[in-house]
Amino acid sequence: MSAKSFFAAIGIVALLTGFGPAQAQSEGPSERRVTGPPVGIVPAPGQAPAEPSDAPPNPFSTEHELKSIQARPGLNDGGVTVGTLGAVDLSNVNPSTTVDNPMPDNLWQGTNRARVIALMQQIPTRTMSIAMNDLKRRLLLSNVNPPQGKSPGKSLLLVRTSQLYQAGNLEDVVSLTDGIPRTVTDEDLLKYRVDALLLLGRNDPACETADRVRLVAESPYWGKVGAFCQVHKGNPSAAGLTVDFLREKEGDDKFFFTVMDRALGYLDKLPDNLLADDALDIAMLRAVEADPVNHIDPLNMTPPFLAAFANAPTGTFEQRLVLGEMAAQIGAINSRQLERLYALYPFETKDLANAKTDWSSKSPSVGQALLYQAAGATQNVEQRIELLSTSWHLGEQQGIFPITARVMERYAKQIEPDIVLAWAAGGFLKSSLTVGDSERAFAWYELVDVRSARAGVTNTQAVQLLKPDLWIAKPTERLPWRKRDVEELHQIAWAVEQKTLGTVRKFQQKLRMLEALGYRVPETVLSDKGRAAFEDVSPPPQSLAYLVRASDEGKMGESALLALITLGAEGPGAATTTTMTEVIRSLSYVGLIQDARALALEASLAPVSAPSERAGE
Repeated sequence: MSAKSFFAAIGIVALLTGFGPAQAQSEGPSERRVTGPPVGIVPAPGQAPAEPSDAPPNPFSTEHELKSIQARPGLNDGGVTVGTLGAVDLSNVNPSTTVDNPMPDNLWQGTNRARVIALMQQIPTRTMSIAMNDLKRRLLLSNVNPPQGKSPGKSLLLVRTSQLYQAGNLEDVVSLTDGIPRTVTDEDLLKYRVDALLLLGRNDPACETADRVRLVAESPYWGKVGAFCQVHKGNPSAAGLTVDFLREKEGDDKFFFTVMDRALGYLDKLPDNLLADDALDIAMLRAVEADPVNHIDPLNMTPPFLAAFANAPTGTFEQRLVLGEMAAQIGAINSRQLERLYALYPFETKDLANAKTDWSSKSPSVGQALLYQAAGATQNVEQRIELLSTSWHLGEQQGIFPITARVMERYAKQIEPDIVLAWAAGGFLKSSLTVGDSERAFAWYELVDVRSARAGVTNTQAVQLLKPDLWIAKPTERLPWRKRDVEELHQIAWAVEQKTLGTVRKFQQKLRMLEALGYRVPETVLSDKGRAAFEDVSPPPQSLAYLVRASDEGKMGESALLALITLGAEGPGAATTTTMTEVIRSLSYVGLIQDARALALEASLAPVSAPSERAGE
């Protein structure tokens, strides 16, 4: 596949993927109800989904009940009494690594296991919301007491593992499944572990896990993994026998048999039109030293594939940068991993010296890598600020500003807020807010206030309109909540509205979210004559009513899952104001105030969307 066609297809993929504080907790249920009856898109609380009476038992269910074996007479007087055999309970299996800011032990209190499993399967598998990805990961990986009740077929561990794998969190899949007892042979569960290990290039532990299942498994997948492992271990004769046996049963798998023929020396070259579909295919291509990127349909760039390719020595540097940025957008890799990709690009010294002008002649991904390396190479403060500002601006154009801000955080933090740098405060303020460094954000904002007071500067309106974001990020005495400040900012928003459509709508959205966090917004602002022009016209998601009910009942974990379902794959930036305020209020109400603020801030910092018609016209 040529580089030109690769990136054209990648563009198609990007289009398809879209790539206080206490007041809210004191509200009563009657004050927070959504009007109208809820629509039954999910099982009602406390109820498991109905199962057909003739459904066959699941042999791999962690809740499968074995019948008692009747006692039979033995050689002694009383005989030998044989009791009930218990199934292995995998609900207590937890990851081998810990997560930051883990969930409390009472996460699932009030919600039974069947409902948790049903909701967990509905949360978006991929989203470009960093706050949502963080909340989802902590829900899936925190070491907490499991919900009570029985599993409706699928085990909770299987659903957790599936969600992590589909999101591209391969290391987390391995961590979560490390504690599975060796006696467990659940094919579906262990396939996720094997696939994650194969994509990470850890063939030895993948083959060790496969050996547990291969002799008792029903799926032909395990026979194919066995053949691959025999090749990996240097036993081609055994692999050939396995392949011959599989060919009689699974002869239509062209990819597997073609690559195995290459591995066994029966084929000199792989055909160009051979396309990989799963993790085993990728591992087999690597085994025969074929570049997997050349055998992937760009429209099949799933999160696990993106995670595998982003940091693997495959493809061109430019392809790796594109895939790395896509993987970072959806949380399949973190910003530190993307940093390493940027740092590896082979620029020359002259490239770094001319980065200020030459970045624009390169593709956006290569341009970002150039700006990253140049910012780290220069010791001149003003030059670094120019490079940072250019990178942030390019990130906004690419639609990846949150990722860009995190990648550039290392160099941005080396520049201390100073009154002589007040001219650059806007970029540093937004970047600091985006990465969650509220203290530095406060410090940069204070420079704007001081500069304006001393020099009578009037061109700081855009920075001043970020003041509500400081209130959203964190309550502090450094920036008290005052009615007159809100009213003044409202006037500034209307002044900016003449140049930037949607400014007042965005300001109204910020105020609504602040109100949901417990701040008292002045009635003079809420009753503005143009407010009606900014009201939501789209109906709320059907799951919103269930979210409100769950939070009213104090169900923390259920509320968190429903919040993710309600926001959907598009995340806070695309949610209506009504949806965002209810999500914020509900999460705050059950004690997840930090998550509520993170989601609110993400929505508040999202680009301004122009309304269909301007207020007052």
